Amino acid sequence: MAQSSTYVLDVTAQIIGSQPPEIIAEEHNCCIALYRKHQARRIVKKFRLRRVNHTEARASLESAALGWRTVENHPNVNRLIGLAYWRDDPLPSIVTWYMGPTLMEYLHITPTNEVHKFAMLFGVADALAFMHGHNPPILHTNVKATMRENALLTDISIHEAIIQSNADSSVRWRAPERALNTAPLTHHTYTKECDCWSMGMTIYEVMFQRKPYAEIQDDVQVPIWMNQGHLPSLPQGLSKNFKKLLFGCWVVAPQERFRMGSIANYLRLLGDTARS
Repeated sequence: MAQSSTYVLDVTAQIIGSQPPEIIAEEHNCCIALYRKHQARRIVKKFRLRRVNHTEARASLESAALGWRTVENHPNVNRLIGLAYWRDDPLPSIVTWYMGPTLMEYLHITPTNEVHKFAMLFGVADALAFMHGHNPPILHTNVKATMRENALLTDISIHEAIIQSNADSSVRWRAPERALNTAPLTHHTYTKECDCWSMGMTIYEVMFQRKPYAEIQDDVQVPIWMNQGHLPSLPQGLSKNFKKLLFGCWVVAPQERFRMGSIANYLRLLGDTARS
């Protein structure tokens, strides 16, 4: 029987019955494992958080998962299978379908022209605009090219639920009102405009296949660079509309930033121009 979009399924039994997991990534606050059962392949993201109120963190994860379920019918949103609960862990794990390598991994091994890149980015922006159009808006909170190779957004709202400090690896994509705020992240407000800034950084990352502020090796130094008014360096020869798109995403004042629907429209226009 189909599950309601406002219900998150407990899939612990499905995971326990799988073959032993294959660890495919270790991040500073989670372990990502691939579980196989028959022909199905699932990704399980297990979180490890220190110095945290686990009751609040669990409630935040479950709330984020509920929001994710409401938008997973968009073709550019990965489907959430459910949550897995472990006896030895106070936090549930996120369980999704395995959808191949990340977008950046795919681009490194697959020759891809501008038309294809703009098309993939349009799909991402269209999904985010769809999410932002909900009442209340569903925010991604960690837009970057770690999405799947077919431009599927995943981990909807999860980053905001579990992030513990400003000094994590996503600071290069983070809006200045977040990156330059020295208050604890629990006191911050994440907005649609934060997603829009990060989408601009993701466009930069995908089109030029380099992370934002690549010339700065230490993530901790990125907010200092941003505070001095620096933006990622752009190559010569970009079209007027392409630069307008990027700078529209990177307006410091959040209320003056491009909205996600406008970003999607620009990406479609740029794709059409590249195709002609």
